[in-house]
Amino acid sequence: MLTLIQPQPVARFAQTSVTEQVEETAAFAMKIRGVTVARGPAGIGKSSTVAKLLADEALGAKGFEIPATGGSNSRLLRYVATALEMPFWDMPSFGAMIERISDGRNSVPCLIVDEVQNAAANGLRMLLSLNERAGLPIVLVGNMAALKRTSSNAAAFDQIEDRITKFYDLEKTSQTDIAAVAKEWGVNDAMSMKIVLAYGKDKSLRTVSKFLQLARQSLAADDRLNPDLLKQALQYLAPGLADARR
Repeated sequence: MLTLIQPQPVARFAQTSVTEQVEETAAFAMKIRGVTVARGPAGIGKSSTVAKLLADEALGAKGFEIPATGGSNSRLLRYVATALEMPFWDMPSFGAMIERISDGRNSVPCLIVDEVQNAAANGLRMLLSLNERAGLPIVLVGNMAALKRTSSNAAAFDQIEDRITKFYDLEKTSQTDIAAVAKEWGVNDAMSMKIVLAYGKDKSLRTVSKFLQLARQSLAADDRLNPDLLKQALQYLAPGLADARR
């Protein structure tokens, strides 16, 4: 059977503003049975939130990540069929897929597609048709700005934006988001938090999480991070900033 690529859960998940916005995007798609888009820069927590949503059994959503080389019509059709557990995943028929979703045999509360910028314009239009013809709620997550109009996809490209019910534009990482991630990684004193916030300025949450993971590598799961461990990590990643914190 085709193995889907799915966003992987992060080691320590923090509820951030991006998390709330992506969750709101999914909730709105299910409420209106439409198509919504959560779009924003890399490393702010989009994929980790998608992983959380897909792991929520009560929600029941299905989904997948579009790999960098996997956005054609035929591949997307196979990904969708596999995500919805259709028996003909190897040679799916789009018409049969519409029928099975419409009559409830392979319907789900929501289909979540991550890294949507890797989809070809025609492939993305095919995904939108699943909503229009079968009423399947769809959430598209990624950097829509990476989709480019070309001479070969102009017709498909023109039909994308006006078929999406609502766009959610996600903000860059905030200091509040960095603090939430830091607390999840065991930062709870003022000096340690000051170091993390200084390091995280103008960086993605992914970069901040890697920094905190490096600082924690010698600690037990429940131990707290301290300024000395954070400064040691800074010596590897940002020596100039580490010296400034002395």
